[in-house]
Amino acid sequence: MVTDDWQIPDVIVRDLRRGYTYDHECNVIEMTDDLAKARLAFLVRITRDELAREKARRYLSELKEGENVFIY
Repeated sequence: MVTDDWQIPDVIVRDLRRGYTYDHECNVIEMTDDLAKARLAFLVRITRDELAREKARRYLSELKEGENVFIY
């Protein structure tokens, strides 16, 4: 369970690694690179938590460069 904003980028990357996530109606959907990038970019725009914003930016940058994303 996510209790703080700074944990959200880790959950997005975890879902990307396992290959699926959930939509707003709790249906299982495929987690693609594009969906992970979109969720990370959205998080950068909406969060006020600086740690969450920086983690999301770092993960997004690594995904765009085609690197393996490591959870820090």
